[in-house]
Amino acid sequence: MKPFSLISKCSCCTPEDEDLLEIQGAKRLNPELQLQLKDLQGKELERWTSGGVTKIEEARQGEQSLVAQKCTSRVSYESIASIAETDFAGSWLCSDVRGDMAKYLGDMGLSTALVAAAEEAGYGVGSQVQNIAQSGNLFVIQNVFGTRVTMRFQVGAGIQKCVDQEGSEILIDPTWDGQTLCVVSKRCNGDLIANSRRYLEAGTMVLQLKSPNGAVVDRLFVRKYLL
Repeated sequence: MKPFSLISKCSCCTPEDEDLLEIQGAKRLNPELQLQLKDLQGKELERWTSGGVTKIEEARQGEQSLVAQKCTSRVSYESIASIAETDFAGSWLCSDVRGDMAKYLGDMGLSTALVAAAEEAGYGVGSQVQNIAQSGNLFVIQNVFGTRVTMRFQVGAGIQKCVDQEGSEILIDPTWDGQTLCVVSKRCNGDLIANSRRYLEAGTMVLQLKSPNGAVVDRLFVRKYLL
């Protein structure tokens, strides 16, 4: 498996959020994310090997994605094959929002004052950054918006512990729907927090969020750095 590359400094991040660097002329993610991804890669490869993987191919324009010919684990051949064309890796800047953000945030439990403050701040447009490291079903997502929070998870591995954008522990169930990354987020007591769908639309990354009451909004991201 090809070692995961890193992303260079993002000019949108504050100095305390910038522990990013450039290696061998490539745009690269910070070492902490690299180590987390390598740890996930090792565990996933070991699981696939013990589950009966017979062949791993390189796929899509020199990018190395794991495509299993035979896999008896929960990650099916179809789900692995679909990600060969799905590449969220990079440093992404929020460029726009769609939908009724005030209603969505109200549904999510924010007070009227906090919703007003979020509106005044432009709902993170031009300031929120997501640095994404991806290797097949393995993801490390660093959300930079005031503070920096890092999520790490494996798509298709069932319900797993993670953190929300405030760093609080939650439970998530990430799956593929074709080339769309779907994540169901719940509190540790089982209460639904939100459903999200992440997909590419003409080069723009769309993060669609749906509240428990059904309010749907889209956060649009432009990729500032390629891997």
